[in-house]
Order: sequence, then C-alpha cells, then structure tokens
Amino acid sequence: MSAGASYSCACFYTENIFIAEYQLHASFTDEQQFTRDYERESFLTEEFLEVVRFCESPNASLEGLLDYVRSVPGKRIYCFPVFVPEFCRDFLEELENFEKSLLEKGRPNTMNNYGVPSGERRYAEVEHTIGHGILHRGQQVHGALPVTSGERWNLIIWMRASSIRNKQCPMCNKVPQLVETMGEGDGFTMTKKEDRGETVDVCTLI
Repeated sequence: MSAGASYSCACFYTENIFIAEYQLHASFTDEQQFTRDYERESFLTEEFLEVVRFCESPNASLEGLLDYVRSVPGKRIYCFPVFVPEFCRDFLEELENFEKSLLEKGRPNTMNNYGVPSGERRYAEVEHTIGHGILHRGQQVHGALPVTSGERWNLIIWMRASSIRNKQCPMCNKVPQLVETMGEGDGFTMTKKEDRGETVDVCTLI
C-alpha cells in the first residue's frame, strides 16, 4: 500500500446503503430520487391521514373534526375514506385465499342470528363505497340489505372501552351483572365490585 491519502469509491456513499430498520439496501443520489424510488405507498387515504393529523394537533376539537367527515343527517353516523383501492384489492385477494385454505377459521360473533340490539329504532340507509369507513355507535340499530349482484366484503372493527362498558352494558343499558364466561367475554374487566370513578363516554362526543 502506497503512502499518502486513502480513498474509497464514491459508490460507497450512494449505492447499497443498508437501512437496518427496514432491512433494505438502498441507493441515494438526492432526496427526490430516494423519495421516488423508496417511499412506500400508504394503504390509508390522504383524507384519512389528514383526520389523524388533525386529531393529533393541539388545535383538535370535536367541531373541527366534523369538518373532515360526512355526517348522516339526524344520526350520529359518519362516513370518510380510509383505505386506498389498491389495498382493498390486495386485502380481498388475501381473504379469498384464506377462505379457500384448510386453515381453521373463527367467526367474530353470532350477532346476525341472535343479536338483540337496543337504543334507536329507526334505520338510516347508508350507501357503502369501496375503501370508505362508517362510524356509528354499536347501539345504533344496523344491518345489511340483501346483495343483488356481485359480492360484498366488510371489515368490521369494534372499539370497546372497558371503563365505559363496566358502568353500563350496551345490550340491556343497565349496570352489568357479571357472570363467568368462556373466552375473552365482551370487554368487561371487573371481577368484583369496583370503584366506579368518573369517566367520559366517548360515544357522547360523536
């Protein structure tokens, strides 16, 4: 090795850069190139991300949030874009493959056959749009009209707050009388009479 300055090829600083967090070897020449080649597309819509950013901002408020969603007149039902079409397509493909497989499949509940919903008694018909979410209280009477053509797939997410559910059962609207059950139950967490401190029912905010 000759004496003097040491050198490396410039590619050491622009090519095959390993990003451990993503287990990815990347190339970098400038920010525009890197963004174009490696920015991962979000499966969430920009409209939904705007809602998230607003809710995380110091200026978040219920009144401001309602500007980002579409409300069903006279009902506490809200609609907004959630998933991009590409994600919906890929997700359905994965679900169809799973349904065709021999893997064990569990079903979330028996509400379709045995549910006894309470609360409001009038239906509000809401048109479903691919990738859009519908937010409503579980006590809002809800159902699905028959499919006349094609297929219908729904992704249903239950948002349960045990601190609220422990104070009032959503089925009978009374203080829950707890009995042991199999599995995880329905979100109740008390095993004995507990201090029922003040809580805020988030459902009253929407």
